Amino acid sequence: MIRLSELARNERCRVVKLFAQGKMRLRLHSFGVFEGEEIRAVRKSVLGDPTMYQIDTTYVALRYEEAFLIGVERI
Repeated sequence: MIRLSELARNERCRVVKLFAQGKMRLRLHSFGVFEGEEIRAVRKSVLGDPTMYQIDTTYVALRYEEAFLIGVERI
């Protein structure tokens, strides 16, 4: 298992574990981040943070600290 923040551009993964708690966990759920969901790293910003991810048909930008709270396995 790795953290979502370690994913390279255009890599795909599946969510294995959410380490977030409370409001952050609810925020990630509102984006569609659930265990078993597929995520693709789309692109990084010019300065490297945040990174844009595709979750199903939704695109979200997550900061490194947020992506670090998501445990994934590469597909």
